[in-house]
Amino acid sequence: MGELKNIAYTRDEKDAMLSQAMSQWWLGAIATMMKAMGPEQAMKAYGPTMRQIGRDWANQFVKEKGYKGHDAMATASVIRMWESMMGIEGKVLEASPDKVVVRNTSCPLAKAMPQACQSLECAIWGHLDVISPGYRFEPRAALTRGDTYCEWCIEKKR
Repeated sequence: MGELKNIAYTRDEKDAMLSQAMSQWWLGAIATMMKAMGPEQAMKAYGPTMRQIGRDWANQFVKEKGYKGHDAMATASVIRMWESMMGIEGKVLEASPDKVVVRNTSCPLAKAMPQACQSLECAIWGHLDVISPGYRFEPRAALTRGDTYCEWCIEKKR
């Protein structure tokens, strides 16, 4: 029997390849659901799953990192961490315990379908459920919708 070649890779190569593959699989799953069900029904089906994923990650983050905070800045800090890991670039326009506004100008999902951002928004709602209940998330602009930047706001519910 022949031997298979062992293909070497660095940790950075592994991380980059896995990240790219997971993104492609995730976007492919959303696109398939949209074709099969239509955009509205796809998000109706997928949104609750993403919200629960957001809750689970937030609970894990609180447990493992001892993260505390129950205001707009608390959840926005976690979102900015995820954005940084995803390669999203931008700046904080406003930050207070009651309200945070962020504008992003570069995103690897910029050319993806709008539902990619909508599914991430559902995960953010899950983070809010755990870290900052009583606050709401508002997407104001999105590169995936043709805007020149993405902008989001977290603020206290009135």
